[in-house]
Amino acid sequence: MKTVILALFLPLLAWGQGSCDLDLSLGNFTASVQDVAQVLPHTLTLSHDENSGNCRNYRLYFAKGQANSYQRRAYSNGNSMPYNLYRTVSLGNVLKDFGDAGTNEFISLSAPNDETNYNSTWYVEVKSKDTLFNVPPGTYTDTLPVNIYNVRNNGNITYQASRFMTLSFVVPRYAEVSVVPVNQPHNPTSTVYIMDFGTMVPQEELQADLLVKANVPYGMHVSSSNGGFLKKTPDTTPVPYQIQIGSSGWITPPTYPYWLGQENSGSGQSGRRYNIKVRLGNFGTLDDGDYDETITITVSAF
Repeated sequence: MKTVILALFLPLLAWGQGSCDLDLSLGNFTASVQDVAQVLPHTLTLSHDENSGNCRNYRLYFAKGQANSYQRRAYSNGNSMPYNLYRTVSLGNVLKDFGDAGTNEFISLSAPNDETNYNSTWYVEVKSKDTLFNVPPGTYTDTLPVNIYNVRNNGNITYQASRFMTLSFVVPRYAEVSVVPVNQPHNPTSTVYIMDFGTMVPQEELQADLLVKANVPYGMHVSSSNGGFLKKTPDTTPVPYQIQIGSSGWITPPTYPYWLGQENSGSGQSGRRYNIKVRLGNFGTLDDGDYDETITITVSAF
């Protein structure tokens, strides 16, 4: 008589030694692209139910994502934008997957107690609007697995689990405006420009440049506080003028928004330039004092 023993306890024993019964919460990441680059933290929470010395230390490895590269990219309707994941807020050490990661290119997490939550944080680099200027507006996403391994007492590294995380980056529709001296570059902080005629002379003309930097089509309006006149307080005879903005032709700007026209595409990286000319009309003898007028040019992204 022969006896056959099925050693079913072997795989059960191996599973008990390898699994730490992890509970892992990654959440998803969402950020709005802004004027300046950002480095934003993201946190996971890990716990385990195994009271074993082999379940106390973990490593988290980050896959490449849809770009299949550690130069990671998020996608929207066939377009893409760059981003990346880092171990530190100083953008040191790109986080990588198991087998690719070198020293400090993964996240280490100690979890000495079972049924206890432990947190770990890494950092997402979000580019600035200026860096992403040629990227159309929209929500760009990437989805990648985070792979969790535990470091056993004997130094072996054992795979435990994977969780998928989605990262979303919102690129806004925007148009920047600046008013600068003629032929000077776009400066988004220069939104007020003073034309000083000094002692005014009929038909005198001054110029400046309006620059619009936009990633979408846009429209423009102009209005004025005095309806096309420089005035002195207290009221005396006003000084008429007209303005020309780009190819608009000479107009007398009203007090309400006057439609100048639209562009059916965004601008280049340096902005689209419109020369502004202000020409005084004819006037007689003026009282001494300061005559002024405020002209407002509004650009609206479509």
